[in-house]
Amino acid sequence: MLFGLIALAWTAHARSRVALAQGLFLGALGLGVIGFAVWRAMNAVAPEAELMGGIGVVALIVNVSAALVLARFREGDANARAIWLFSRNDAIANIVVIAASVLVAWTEKAWPDLASPA
Repeated sequence: MLFGLIALAWTAHARSRVALAQGLFLGALGLGVIGFAVWRAMNAVAPEAELMGGIGVVALIVNVSAALVLARFREGDANARAIWLFSRNDAIANIVVIAASVLVAWTEKAWPDLASPA
């Protein structure tokens, strides 16, 4: 996201390349998350609910703050929209993580974390 913010002052061609790089990075990150989730499911490893929830709350604060600052760019070029969408989507995912951590703590089982898309 930092490169996306820096690239706002660059040419349209450079911004489009940064947006493509961000998309590729997010794709790779998504594959890693899926792989880790499959590993946890196969090994029945339950997450630590307190750590999961704490990180979710901190990440939610950061992402909501970033989304509010970047909301004025949501109608800009692809790079500007991408930065705003990343923050907004991450904030939504953080809410799901927090809910899953509450369910993990309540049920003392791994399934709420494994079922959450975040």
